Amino acid sequence: MSTRIYHGNLDPRLIADRLTASFHRGNLIVQQFGNPGNLTVQIATKSDRRSGGRTAMTANISRVADGVSITLGKQNWFGVAASLGITALSAVRNPFSLLTRLDDLAQDVESLQLEEAIWDVID
Repeated sequence: MSTRIYHGNLDPRLIADRLTASFHRGNLIVQQFGNPGNLTVQIATKSDRRSGGRTAMTANISRVADGVSITLGKQNWFGVAASLGITALSAVRNPFSLLTRLDDLAQDVESLQLEEAIWDVID
């Protein structure tokens, strides 16, 4: 878990809406929970995705005395690890199978960079 505090007159709803606008696309889905002063934003892969493993990450956005506190939970990466493992085993058995797994591999790499992408959007 990592926490950052942003100082100033910031609205947690605007940050949550920005995360939703940035990540509610492709294989990802975003859900918001809570009240305007304390929001939880969950970013996860869709259950009917076409490629890549399952992953999820939660951001807690809270109003504090002099700004906003944002805490990112630990990313659920077991589904991504399993997908990468299948790709590796397929490549060992038949290197040309990588051609059929390129979509999965690209999605897995994007999923592994989810935390950095969330902080980039927030910053």
